[in-house]
Amino acid sequence: MEKPNNATTVSNEIEKSTQTTCPYCGVGCQMKLITKGNQVIKVEPVTEAVNKGLLCAKGRQGYHFINHEDRLTTPLLKVNGEFKPISWEEAYDVFKDRFTAIKETSGGDAIGMLSSAKMSVEENYLAQKFARTVFGTNNIDHCARLCHATSVTALYIVLGSGAMTNPIEDLEDTDTMFIIGANPTEAHPVIGTQVTKAKKEKSFNIIVADPRKTTLAKSAEVYLAHTSGSDIALVNAMIYHIIKNDLYNKEFIEERTEGFEDLLKVIDNYQPEKVADLVGVSAEDIKAAAELYAKGPRSSIVFGMGIAQHANGVDTVCALANLALICGMMGRPGTGINPLRGQSNVQGACDTGNLPIFLPGYQLVSDESVRAKFEKVWGIKVPEGGTSFTVSEMKNQANGIKGMYIIGENPVNSSPESDVVVETFKNLDFMVVQDIFLTETAVLADLVLPASSYAEKLGTFTSTERRVQLIRPAIEPVGDSKPDYIILQELMNKMGVETPILEPEEIMQEFGSLVPQYSGVTYDKIARTSGCIWPIKPEDEHGVKVLHQETFPIGKAIIKPVEYSAPKDEINEEYPVILTTGRISSQFHGMSMSGKSAILNKVASEGYAEIHPEDASKLNIEDGEQFKIISRRGFVLTKAKITPNIKEGIIFVPFHFMDTHINRIVSPYYDPVAKEPELKVTAVRLEKLV
Repeated sequence: MEKPNNATTVSNEIEKSTQTTCPYCGVGCQMKLITKGNQVIKVEPVTEAVNKGLLCAKGRQGYHFINHEDRLTTPLLKVNGEFKPISWEEAYDVFKDRFTAIKETSGGDAIGMLSSAKMSVEENYLAQKFARTVFGTNNIDHCARLCHATSVTALYIVLGSGAMTNPIEDLEDTDTMFIIGANPTEAHPVIGTQVTKAKKEKSFNIIVADPRKTTLAKSAEVYLAHTSGSDIALVNAMIYHIIKNDLYNKEFIEERTEGFEDLLKVIDNYQPEKVADLVGVSAEDIKAAAELYAKGPRSSIVFGMGIAQHANGVDTVCALANLALICGMMGRPGTGINPLRGQSNVQGACDTGNLPIFLPGYQLVSDESVRAKFEKVWGIKVPEGGTSFTVSEMKNQANGIKGMYIIGENPVNSSPESDVVVETFKNLDFMVVQDIFLTETAVLADLVLPASSYAEKLGTFTSTERRVQLIRPAIEPVGDSKPDYIILQELMNKMGVETPILEPEEIMQEFGSLVPQYSGVTYDKIARTSGCIWPIKPEDEHGVKVLHQETFPIGKAIIKPVEYSAPKDEINEEYPVILTTGRISSQFHGMSMSGKSAILNKVASEGYAEIHPEDASKLNIEDGEQFKIISRRGFVLTKAKITPNIKEGIIFVPFHFMDTHINRIVSPYYDPVAKEPELKVTAVRLEKLV
C-alpha cells in the first residue's frame, strides 16, 4: 500500500494552529489542530465554545488517524480478488459503466446509497442529491438508522421536530434532570463532566434510569436500575403517579396539546405497584422519580441509544414526550426533551435529507409540491416516495439491491447480523466504498475511493444541540485523496447530471435556500459567533436556542398514548440473560479513527463483558476469564469484567471491538416504523469454557 506523501520529517517546520470541530461525538467541541508541515502533531481545546476548554480523551488523543500510514491515498480496483491502484479518471469510468449497467437493467431502486455523519453538512446534502438525481432512487440512508431514527421519527410525529429542544448549556441550568438510556460520562464525556461540575455547584436533582450504575447514577437523588426493554412501563408508571396525584400541568395540556383524554384511558394499567416487578424497580422509587420530575419547576429529559435502540423505540420516545408534555416541561430554559446524538454530524446528516422518506429539512418526499420545489433548483426530476429502503432493509438480498455506494460507513462492523451483511455485500453486482481507510466493509468492495478527512477540508458539522459550526482545513489532502464534496460533484458530472463544482459555502447557500431551518446560516455568521443554532432566519445572528416556546411546528403537540410490549428477542429458560451494548469513553464506534491512537488503545483495545458477581458465580467465571455468549444467531467469545454496577441478569458489551464483534449475534428485530434495530435487548445464555 502506498504511504501518504506527507509522512515526512517536520522538526524544522513552523507550527500552525487551525480551529475546527471535533470529529467524534455530537457535542460539537471546538479545538485547535496544531500542525507542522502537513502533519497534525497535537490538539488543544478552545475555551470560548460549548466545551469551555474541555476535551475528552478522544478529542485530545484521537487525532493520529489523520496522518496514519494506513490512510487510503489512491483509488483501488479489485481485479481477480486483489486491489490494484488506478487513476481517478479510471475509477470514475468504472463507477459510471457499472452503475449505469445496473440502472439500465434493473432501475435506480436496485441501487442503495449510504452517507455518513463523518461527512460535512454540505457533503451530506450532495449525497442525498446524488442518490435522487443520479441514481434516481430514495434508497439513501446513514448511521442515524442505527442510533436515533426512532427519536427523530417519534419527535417529528408528536412535536413536529425531531431535534434536541434545548441547548447543552441548559443541562447545567435545570432543577431536575431525568437521564434515561444515556451515559454522558462515557458517550459524551464533556457533557458528563459539565453536568457533574454543575451539580456540585448548583445542587440540582438528578434521576437516572439505567441497568448499569453509571457515574452519574452514583450521585443521583433517585437511581432506577430498571430492566432493559421495560422503559415504556417505567415511564407510563411515572405518568400514572403524576396524574393520580394531580401533579400535571392542566393549563399547558389544555392550551398546547391534544390527546390527553386518550392517555387517561391507557395509563390506568400502569400503577407503580402493578409494574414494579416487570420494571425491576420498587414502586416507591418510581413514585419518587415521578414527583421529583413533575415538581421541577424546570425539569429536562436527556436520553440516548438506550431508549432509541428498541423494536418499540418510536413508542418509547413518545412515552418520554408524553411525560414532558403533561408536566409542561417544554419551551422553557432548563426543560425539554434532549436526545444526545452520537456522532459529530449525525444531526446534520438527518437535516440534509439522508433518509428515504425525507428530502432536506424533513420535507416529505411523497409531497408533490415539495418535490417540485427541489426539482426547480436541481433541474432534474426527484423520484416519488413509493417503496424505498433503509440500511436495515438494504442488507436483505430479497429487496433486490444489486449495487451499493457507501461513503464513510462500515456496516460490516456496525450493523446487526453482521454475517448477513457480509453475504449480501459479497453477492452484489457492484459495490463502491469511499473512505479514509480500508475498513472491514471496504475490503469487500469492487472499487474503493480515497476520501480526505475532516482535517483536510472546509465545511460544517451540526451538533446535537442544532449548532452549525465550521470544520477548517489544517493540512492538504493526504496523497491523492479528495474531499467527499469534490468526488460527489465530479461523479455527478461523469454520470451525466451536469453541475458546476461548488465550494462548501456555495453548497450551504443552495441547501439553505431550500431548507427554512438553515436559511440564515452563513460562514461569516458562524465565524463571528459561536455557531448558528437552527432554526435561524437570514435576519437573525444566532438562531433559536429553545424550541417550541410559544407553539409547535404542528400547532398543538400530540400526546400519543403507548402500551408496553416485550422485547422481540424472547427471554426464556434457554436464553435467560439480557445482552445490551454501548460505548465506552476511550474508543469510538468501529475504531477506524480512534483505534489508530496508541494512547487510546493502551486504555482499551480488546472486548469484554460486564457481568454481575452473582451471574459470574453461578457459572464459576472469574474476572478476566474468557467465556462464551450465545444467542439465537450464534456465539462470540469475550472476557469477563465482574462488577456490581451491572444489574443481575444483564450483561453489557462495548460494541467497538472486532475481537468480540458482538454485532454478529445481536437481535435481528427492528422498530416497524423507524426501522431501527433492537440492539439494546438480545436474549443470550452464558457458558464457561471447558
